[in-house]
Amino acid sequence: MLYPEMTKSRMVFDLNGVWDFKLLKADEQYAPGENALCKDMIPMPVPSSYNDIYEGRAFADHVGDMLYKRKLTVTHQMLEGRLVLRFGSVTHKAEVWLNGECLGSHRGGFLPFQFDITGKAREGENDLAVVVNNIVDSTTLPAGRVVRQKFPGLPEEIHNLPNFDFYNYSGIMRPVCLYTTPRQYIEDITVYGRMDGSFSWETVCRGDGEVTVKVLDPSGKEVFSAGGRAGTGQLDSVSLWAPEHPAMYRLEVTLKGTDGEWDCYEEAFGFREVEIRGCHLCLNGKPVYLKGFGKHEDTPVRGRGFDMAYNVKDIALLKWIGANSFRTSHYPYCEEMLRLCDREGIL
Repeated sequence: MLYPEMTKSRMVFDLNGVWDFKLLKADEQYAPGENALCKDMIPMPVPSSYNDIYEGRAFADHVGDMLYKRKLTVTHQMLEGRLVLRFGSVTHKAEVWLNGECLGSHRGGFLPFQFDITGKAREGENDLAVVVNNIVDSTTLPAGRVVRQKFPGLPEEIHNLPNFDFYNYSGIMRPVCLYTTPRQYIEDITVYGRMDGSFSWETVCRGDGEVTVKVLDPSGKEVFSAGGRAGTGQLDSVSLWAPEHPAMYRLEVTLKGTDGEWDCYEEAFGFREVEIRGCHLCLNGKPVYLKGFGKHEDTPVRGRGFDMAYNVKDIALLKWIGANSFRTSHYPYCEEMLRLCDREGIL
């Protein structure tokens, strides 16, 4: 799954902002339409963890489902090709509805997922609803357990106890967007650069057509070109990626479809190799000493919700203190942070 980028053949539309929100009771279940469940909703920023936005135990101790809703506008031009609805992550389960139709569900709170809504979205205003579940149990990663307690004279209490030592922040945690591609499109790109200047690429494309690739060096100069959905190449001299000089190259892939449309995408990569030699961790054949921290996606108010300002600030602090790495504890981090680390030379 490619990261959503604006290119010469693709458009990206931001759906972040203030959504409508409601904590759902155990006996409440979302159904499409303007029903009582959708009344008295409150503002909720997306992306963010919902937990610390409002005060009170109702938010801090909620166990179960919550409802997010918003309107989105689709233009005629957006419907001319393929239209995709993409979520950076929803913790821990999401059920997504568009115009009264359930698009599907996704489990796993730290990975992106998407739905092809070509033919489902309509020109003009559309209704988007997401039912989010925050429970961690034996079927989720990370895991947890649900405990029910009953005391005489008091209503039953339900607690979700995580089997980990950090708070179970939940909600629509990472960016949401719409993006377009042509009907025949590039679905995925894998590229690997080695320290001897050799590299390989592999593409997955939907539809017939011709694929061409170019390699652009860190200054933007074209240094290689070829055809084919997969292949190998060799550069006579390369700037290796390292914390001291994180040289990033770009693989530009173009698909010329048989329908006359074309798609293009650029994937950034570095020439670098990591290996274990004896008791040493080596980067590009030389031992590297890791200096850094175990890190969480965790900021005031927003919780584990995506915050690019804090990401940049954390990298600045790492460099200020002389660190070159951090440990992603304990889940897949947002793609934006990983791309920033590539750019800034953080392992």
